[in-house]
Amino acid sequence: MGWVRTKLRRRLARHRTSCCPRAAAFTSRKKMTSWPSLKTDLSNAGAKWVDEQVVSDGGLVTSRKPDDLPAFNKKMIEEFRYSHAAAK
Repeated sequence: MGWVRTKLRRRLARHRTSCCPRAAAFTSRKKMTSWPSLKTDLSNAGAKWVDEQVVSDGGLVTSRKPDDLPAFNKKMIEEFRYSHAAAK
């Protein structure tokens, strides 16, 4: 079971990090985190890069690596709850 979790984390991490450079239009003036190797790209796209486990800014939730996935999931649940409560 542990290998399935590890494989899933790796796939999710690759997907999130591969999307970041393509989303330059969404990063302008946003506070974000990512793999350290993407710091320059995100900063050049206008993001305020920080080295934190999870960052949420204006509904955009980012994290650094697969080890941060539990914190990322917790933050996403908070965001979903907040948007659901606001919609009522």
